[in-house]
Amino acid sequence: SQMLDNMKADLKQMTKQEEDSIAQAGALNKAKQKELQTLGATIQDKQARLSNTRVEMVQLKKELESTSSGLDTDGKLQKNLGGECEQRKKEHATVKTDLMEEQKAITEAANILSSDQA
Repeated sequence: SQMLDNMKADLKQMTKQEEDSIAQAGALNKAKQKELQTLGATIQDKQARLSNTRVEMVQLKKELESTSSGLDTDGKLQKNLGGECEQRKKEHATVKTDLMEEQKAITEAANILSSDQA
């Protein structure tokens, strides 16, 4: 009878421990399921951000190519305008010299004419 009582007490204790273990496993399972959901949402968010970043990167590369092309074009234009500017400066200097010589000749002619009339 003592042995039976001891065995029943042991069985009761073991059953309680088993029930506690099952409850802990269930709670752990629920926690892990929530964690999986959270991690799944985090993964989806990061995948969306990655996709957006890739799209933005492609757009920025196109913009860089366009800007680089524009820079090349502007550089060529600047070089051409620089050469044209130098040519026009030379032409201006020539015209200025010619005008000064013409003005000098007109002044001399006027002086000659005024001295002849005097």
